[in-house]
Amino acid sequence: MNWYKFNRMLKRPPIVLCLLLTTLIFLSSCATGPAFREIPAIPDGKSIACFYRPARFYGSARSPSIYDNGNLILDGLTNGGYWVYPVSPGKHIFSAEAAILEGSNVTVNSEAPGEVYYIRMDILAGAFVSGAKFFRVYPEQGEQEISACKLVE
Repeated sequence: MNWYKFNRMLKRPPIVLCLLLTTLIFLSSCATGPAFREIPAIPDGKSIACFYRPARFYGSARSPSIYDNGNLILDGLTNGGYWVYPVSPGKHIFSAEAAILEGSNVTVNSEAPGEVYYIRMDILAGAFVSGAKFFRVYPEQGEQEISACKLVE
């Protein structure tokens, strides 16, 4: 038996195994619901906040929770996912569980019922940790970007 070839064969499986595990982690952290079609009917007297997170490799294993004025409203926005939240009139401060960066929150003053707010979540890199940050985007941009997302169930 050629020990050199046997030794090389033993060194390769860890690399293949690492690549396989990385792929499985990435695929398991993606949203699995139905693809975005259209915004549902807006409830009477309310507006809608559409939260979405474009699919990206960086931060794909994280699923930060979303809070409205400190109250949990979604337990994890997965990579490539979206979620629609009915908003009552008034001031709403949306924040993420992993919001470690200053200015990570988004404030929405819902004054007129029937409005649609698009809020994108990005995972930003830090030196030792990463954090979630919200961005309120224009409706045209939000409609385009959310169309590639799947519903978080």
